[in-house]
Amino acid sequence: MKLIVNLPFKTLIVVLCLAQASLSCALDQARITSNDKDEIQTIANQKKNCKSNAIIKSQSLINFMLKDILANYTHTGGGGITSIKETVTNTFDVSIAQEERMDVLTYELAIDEGCTVTLLNKSESTVNFGQR
Repeated sequence: MKLIVNLPFKTLIVVLCLAQASLSCALDQARITSNDKDEIQTIANQKKNCKSNAIIKSQSLINFMLKDILANYTHTGGGGITSIKETVTNTFDVSIAQEERMDVLTYELAIDEGCTVTLLNKSESTVNFGQR
């Protein structure tokens, strides 16, 4: 036995399936309770604790340096940032490739438990490669 279904009927079946899937997703979204939202917020707040989460601390420090470079570094040609290296606690060297040289920005930073970063000192140096 062969079932023959015409095109309008096939289209109706597809539309009904899509509608069911959309309704199911909407119901799942509505099932998130206020307790779930509180739990999600608690997890987010814990992740922002720089004292107990070294990755979040590093991310905050690196984001601070990247924002500073974007706002203040004027030599936008060259090869861009080639490395960000923590040389001692909360002190970083950011290397930026330029033609025949490497600009190195050294940042000394402080960070509190809430991940607020403060610039203590910033210096710039250049490593020249030159022609051989």
